[in-house]
Amino acid sequence: MDLSESGIVVDVRQKASEVWLAWVNPGRLAEWFGTADGPLDQPSDGLRIDFGDGDFFDVEVVNACAPHQLELRWSFLGIGEPDRISVQVESADDRTTRVAVSDSGLAGPDAADLREGWRDFLARLARYCESGQRTRYQWSPQIAFSFTPPVTPGRELLKRIVADVAAFASPLGHEITVCRSDGAELRLWVAHPEGRTDARLWVEPWHPERVRVAHIGWDEVKAPPARQIALRRDWLGLWLDTLTALGLVDDAAGRRDEPIATPLATPQLTKPVNVVDDSKEMP
Repeated sequence: MDLSESGIVVDVRQKASEVWLAWVNPGRLAEWFGTADGPLDQPSDGLRIDFGDGDFFDVEVVNACAPHQLELRWSFLGIGEPDRISVQVESADDRTTRVAVSDSGLAGPDAADLREGWRDFLARLARYCESGQRTRYQWSPQIAFSFTPPVTPGRELLKRIVADVAAFASPLGHEITVCRSDGAELRLWVAHPEGRTDARLWVEPWHPERVRVAHIGWDEVKAPPARQIALRRDWLGLWLDTLTALGLVDDAAGRRDEPIATPLATPQLTKPVNVVDDSKEMP
């Protein structure tokens, strides 16, 4: 696999027509990438590719020229300006198809993560096309996303986000403790009926207009896998609904099929958020 500055290239030992169908046919796409709610072989808007754990892309098919060129615009979790994706499918020889993907996000602040993600996805595409076996990952044990709020982010904004997500979570039996606060970064313990997960919110030092959220440990919750996934999905909904209610992202909650159990309203804390001394280290 070649990782260039402009995009990513992988050679697949399969006919170009079969590789093309792996991209545009929902049944085949679900075997290596995610579940699309419609075909990607003609221009269309309002599609979604869902990964089953709460993560999704909102997708527009800009152009589809079978079996060689697919152009998409998509946004992860429906947040922010969509990235433009170009997929080129060409026969390299009688037995090999070359797939070249370019992503406008590779020029942005998340380039390293995107490049690693594309490396993994295209390896899964190649294995699926060559073997016919399902290669899609089951689910991600971490929530991870970033966004650019309409105001300059800082410590006070992070505290407001945490207070409001705690207000949504408390009626559901979940409690948040801020275990460490260091400048424009908050680290959290999140107590669930089944165990504890860890979360972190911070303003990126190299992109001070951008906030990043990471919420990890879902595979360590003492519950069956189906419950772990359900908790992760619900908590991603809590984060998105909170950011939407605060006006920090546009319409994130309305883009999900199933809202969280707590209706959106002005949050009222039933318990105060516990802020531990800033110097205390996380265990």
